Amino acid sequence: MYKYKMFAERLNHPDIGNYTAFGIAVYSSVDNNPKKLMNISDISTDKKIVEDLCELCSREQLEPVHVFDVIDDMIF
Repeated sequence: MYKYKMFAERLNHPDIGNYTAFGIAVYSSVDNNPKKLMNISDISTDKKIVEDLCELCSREQLEPVHVFDVIDDMIF
């Protein structure tokens, strides 16, 4: 079972300065023992978009190998 959780991070870019971005942590759970598989940083500055994406990916049990394609589709 996969669980996608949003996290916030404070970042800095030379052109825009400090900003808050949201990313996704992907967990796999076997026998109620969660193991972090990956962090995907700086997806969006829109918290709601990332929350909704985490909910959808968790509900549909998206295989982690496809998460980058889903993020690309969401952004573009």
